[in-house]
Amino acid sequence: MIPGLEHSKKLIEAADIPALFPAENRDDEADAAKNQPEPAAKITFREGGPLVVEGSFTIVDGAGNLIQPKLKMASFCRCGLSDSQPFCDGAHFKAGFRK
Repeated sequence: MIPGLEHSKKLIEAADIPALFPAENRDDEADAAKNQPEPAAKITFREGGPLVVEGSFTIVDGAGNLIQPKLKMASFCRCGLSDSQPFCDGAHFKAGFRK
């Protein structure tokens, strides 16, 4: 388990409670969100699977070498069983990794 992950997930879930905001404020917030630039990268935690990074990002290995992803996304192994480290190759399915 990634340290602090449960706490982070709870904070993210708690922050998304529209009932706490009056309806008129939600419209203003939606308009403001439309005018915001897209984030450089989006990181998605997939339960039982990899961390998926999408968008504009840089990958550097432990020796400082640049690793160029083939797509504008990369899936990073969390189970430690991938033969394509640091990338996910689906080994977690066979191993039953569910965290």
